[in-house]
Order: sequence, then structure tokens, then C-alpha cells
Amino acid sequence: MRKFSDHGFVLLVLSLAAIPFCFCINSTASCVERDREALTKFQQSFQDTPDGFSSWKGKDCCKWKGVSCDDQSAGHVVKLDLRAKRLRTEVHFQATEVSLSCLLELKYLKYLDLSGNNLGDGPIPKFFGSMKQLTYLNLSSTQFSGTVPHHIGNLTSLQILDLSNQPLLIVDDLLWLSRLSSLHHLDMSDLYFEETLNLMQVLSMLPSLLWLRLSNCGLDETQFPGGGTNATFLHNLQSLDLANNGLLGPIPDALRNMTSLRRLDLSFNILQSSIPAWLGNLENLVHLNLSHNVFNSIEGGLLSILRNACHLKSLDLSLNQFQGEILGTRGTLSGCTEYDLDTLRLVNSGASGRLPDWLGKLRNLKYLDFQMNSFSGPIPFSLGNLSTLRELYLSHNQLNGTVPESLGQLSNLTVLDLSSNNIDGIVSEVHFANLSKLEILNFALNHLTIRVKSNWEPPFQLKHVRMESCKFGTQFPQWLLTQKTITLDLSNASISGTIPKSLHGLHLTYLDLSYNEITGSLPQKFSDGMPRLDSLFLGSNHIKGSVPTSLCNIETLGALDLSKNRLSGEIPGCLKNLQNLYAVDLSSNNLSGVIPSSVGYLRHLVWLNLNNNSLHGELPSALRNCSYLKHLDLGNNRLSGHIPAWIGDSFEFLIILRLRSNTFNGSIPSQLCQLSPCRSWTLHIMI
Repeated sequence: MRKFSDHGFVLLVLSLAAIPFCFCINSTASCVERDREALTKFQQSFQDTPDGFSSWKGKDCCKWKGVSCDDQSAGHVVKLDLRAKRLRTEVHFQATEVSLSCLLELKYLKYLDLSGNNLGDGPIPKFFGSMKQLTYLNLSSTQFSGTVPHHIGNLTSLQILDLSNQPLLIVDDLLWLSRLSSLHHLDMSDLYFEETLNLMQVLSMLPSLLWLRLSNCGLDETQFPGGGTNATFLHNLQSLDLANNGLLGPIPDALRNMTSLRRLDLSFNILQSSIPAWLGNLENLVHLNLSHNVFNSIEGGLLSILRNACHLKSLDLSLNQFQGEILGTRGTLSGCTEYDLDTLRLVNSGASGRLPDWLGKLRNLKYLDFQMNSFSGPIPFSLGNLSTLRELYLSHNQLNGTVPESLGQLSNLTVLDLSSNNIDGIVSEVHFANLSKLEILNFALNHLTIRVKSNWEPPFQLKHVRMESCKFGTQFPQWLLTQKTITLDLSNASISGTIPKSLHGLHLTYLDLSYNEITGSLPQKFSDGMPRLDSLFLGSNHIKGSVPTSLCNIETLGALDLSKNRLSGEIPGCLKNLQNLYAVDLSSNNLSGVIPSSVGYLRHLVWLNLNNNSLHGELPSALRNCSYLKHLDLGNNRLSGHIPAWIGDSFEFLIILRLRSNTFNGSIPSQLCQLSPCRSWTLHIMI
């Protein structure tokens, strides 16, 4: 899910609350000398950093970067924003405390942001509790440790407090927090909470709280009472993030009174049972994330939650353990004139049943992701009504029927993934008629037939194409040669004829044409136009001729599969140039000659299969340099000489070793016994 920006939400909360947070950056006042001296001492106590104090020059500190003054305070510093300046102090925390204590001289300072700096590994200095004029304090990601000082509770004017992303900080009690009655925004994520069982009691004493983030704090269900509560903060709270904790059982009933809630994140917990229907009554809810839990059902089905959720923009129910049909196919969406929902994710959650027609009424939907479930039946024709849809993922389900022609009207679609289903029928130009923005197309592993005119000019420019097991029944599709494709998978696609010479114009990084009926030889200038090719799979075709030496010019090549063809000649020695090569499969060809010693230069090689060729000679000793090999298959050749003892010494990661059906002589070296007995390897020798 595309998360709603925390920064954006803070701005929203501040605007709603009308917090007087305007610091006049363009002040006409000059810096007070006492403040400038304090800042200078502060600067001198830190190590030089490129992002730190390069602009802190001249007498008017109000013009220094990150420093703000205003006219009302007669040139006093009111704001200090030093976030992510890569400030570093001495390694011991006493030095840090001395460095920061200079800030006590800034008597009018209201806004202090030191986040994203390395302020040592000691505790938060207690003197922060003396800066009672502060309304904004951000110490997140500053690498403090120890216990959060209770003195922070003295900052009774504080409206925003952020101590997040400090896993070595401990919260031993929260009563100090109850004194911050003006607090609107609180973020203590990634802090370790001890058994602070007074959490709800303290939060109930913060009537102005609008934004609360306590993710990854080790909280459990005991922090929340089982029954309802009339706590004022629940009625006012607009954002609640309790993700990545240890919440167990159903969603706490106390949360149902959050009538002002706009954002709720309970993801990455152990919440179970049924998702309650009352979530649909939170009419102000905009973002809801319940992913990565163990829910097994939705009370009344998904339809019951969405029916009246007019303003909900994003909903993520992924990675749960739903059983059976949970969407609700017998009803319809009728509670709202228009639905704001733009993101709906239900990934790998065990959901089944048919996709309902009412999905087509979510006219503002931009991202629909239902992949890796057990949905069956046809793709609803009504999805063609989602004119704003950008990404559609329905892969790895059990959908059948044909691809609806209405999908061709989704003019804003950039991603279309229907792979790994049981969809059949013919796909023609009409299915792509208005897909001018399409960049990713995945129809792989279905039963589709692609039938377009030979002179068809697509309206899109694809970057990634996967059409494995789609049936073209023609030579290489000419329309694909017009694309700016990066990855292309047309394996098992009934493609015949030769590899077009103009293929290099696609600037590919990944090419898979395996398991087709391709004939002819490989283009001698195969590398031209593909300098960034990472993976090349041309196995199981009828390609003849030699392995072109131009392949050695593709320095980025990592995987090469030319197996099960009719290639002849010798293995090019120039393969040593391919230092990124980790997998080579040239098996089941008519290759001859010796295994080139240059293979020893391939230090990252993990997989080498030269089985079923006509290679002869002894194993090159340089092969021992390929110490990361896990799979070595040299069987069914005419290799001779002794089996080298260094095989047992050099290949500690070896899992598969095949040397059968060669003409080796002598005895099996005892060093092979050094190969781990937990590995599966076979050795067949012809003497």
C-alpha cells in the first residue's frame, strides 16, 4: 500500500487544529548577541560535517541555515531545525550533554528538531525538561539509549513530541506524559515499552491528542481494555498507528469510539477472529491497514465495510488467513454517491469465491491488488469502468473465462498482471485499444492465444513483458520490436523462425525465448544494443551454429542458458570476460573441443552444466578456482584422464556432481569423501 505521508498528515492535523505554528523566516530583526554566542558554542562542540554548519557565518545568526527568529521576540531565536545534518559528538554521552546544554541559553526557543543526527549512545539529557517554552521537540533517530526521562513531562506547552526510531530507549512509565495536556502529536515508535499498563489511563488524560504512533513498541492486548471507553482522546484522535506490536485476539472494542479517526494502522500484529463490521461506521476513516494478521473472516463481508465508507481512500487486508468467500457477491455498493477508495489490497490472504461486479463502482480506484489468493470464475466486465485505474494485479488465482475486452478501455493503466490463472481465449488488438500508458504486461502461465495483425502498431511502450505459455503461433511478433522493453519473457510461446537481428534495439536486461521452435543461428553481433543484458535464456529450441563470441562483450551477463539446441564448435574462451556470470548451461548440444581453462576466471560461478556434448580432454585445473560451485554436471561427454582430487578440496558448497558416461580412468580419489554427506551427489565413471 502507498502509505499516507506522515509529514503530510502532520500538516493536515496542524491545519485542522489551527495550531499557531508560524515562525517568521523573513524576520527583519537581527540576531541577539547572547543567542549567537550560544549557537556558536553549540557549533564548536560538534565535529565538522559537510551538511552541518557551513552557512553559520556572519554576525546575524537569524540568517543561518536552520535558524529562525521573529520580530515579536526582538531577534531572539525561536526555531532551530538541524534535522539530518549528520552531526556527531564525542563518543561518550557526557560530551553530548555538554554540547546540547548550550541550547538552554535560547530562552525564546519554541521549535527544536535534532532528528537524524548521531548524538551519542547515552540517555536523553534531563535538562530538556527545563526548556518549558518548547512547543515542538523532535529527537527521533538520534541514537539515545537508557530510560526516557520523566522530566520531559515538564514541557507543558509541548504540542508535538517525536522520540521515535530509537530501539535502545526504554519507556518504564508514562505518568509523566499525562502532564502534556496541550499535546497534539506523539510519536514513540520503535521504543521499548516495559509493562506500562497505564497506557490507556495516561492517553485518556490527553484531550487534545490528534496523532498517535506507537508502532514496534512491544505492546500487547493488555494495554487496551476489553470493553468500550468514553475517553475523550478516542473521540478526538485522527491517526492511530499500532503496527508491528504483539496485539492478540480481536480488534480492541475500545477503538470503536474513534469517530474522528482518519488513519488506523494495526498491521503486523497477531489480531485474529473476525474483522468487525463497525469499522464501516467510522465515516471519517481515510486509511485502514489490517495486513499481516491472522483474521479469518470479515463480519458481513468486505461489502459491509465499504458500503458506507464513502471517504475511505486506502484499505489493506493482505497476508491474513481468511477462509472462503469474504468479498460479498450478493449485495451491491449503494451507500455513497461516490466512493473515494483509490487503493485496495488483498494479497496472499486465502480469500476465495468470485470477483463481484460491484468492484466496478469504485470509480476512483487506482490500485487493485488481489494476487496470490484462490479467486475463481471470470474477471468481471465491470472492471472496465475503473477509468482511473493504474495498476491491476490478479495473478496467482484460479480465475477462468476470457480476458474482458472492457479492460482495453483503461486509459490510465500502467500495470496489467493476470498471470498464473486458468484464463483462456483469444487476445486481440481490442484488448489493448486505449492502453496508451501501459508499461508492464504479464499474461504468463494461462491458456491464452495472442492474435493481432502483423502490422499492428500498439498504443503503448512496454518496459516489462511476460507472456510465457501464451500461444503466438507465428514468428517473433513484429509489434514487440517497436517497444522499449527491458525484460521480455516469451518462453513456451509457439514462436518459430529465426531470432530477428533488430532484437538488439530493445535494450534488454532480461530475455527468455526458451521452449519455442526457433531455428537458424544466433546473430553474430548479438551483443549490439544489449550492453546491460543480465539474463539470456534460449534453451530448448533448434538453434544451430556456434556460440557467438560477441556474447563475451556483454559484461553484465549473469545467467546464460543455451541448452538443448544444435550448437556446434568449441566453447569460447572469451567467456572469462564475463566476471558477473553465475550460471552457465550449454548442455545437450553438439559442442566439441576441450573445456577452456579460462572458465577458471569465473569466480562467481554457481551453476555449470556442460552435460551431453562431445567435449574431450582432461578437466582443466583452473576449474578449481570456481570455489562457489553448487552444481557441476559434466556427464555424457568424452572427458578423459584421472578424476582430480582437488574436486573434494575446492568445492565446499557443491550439492550436485555428475561425471558419469565419460572415459575417465584410475580410481575414485578419496578426497571426494570430504564432500558433506548431507549433500546429494552422484558419480558414474566409465573406464
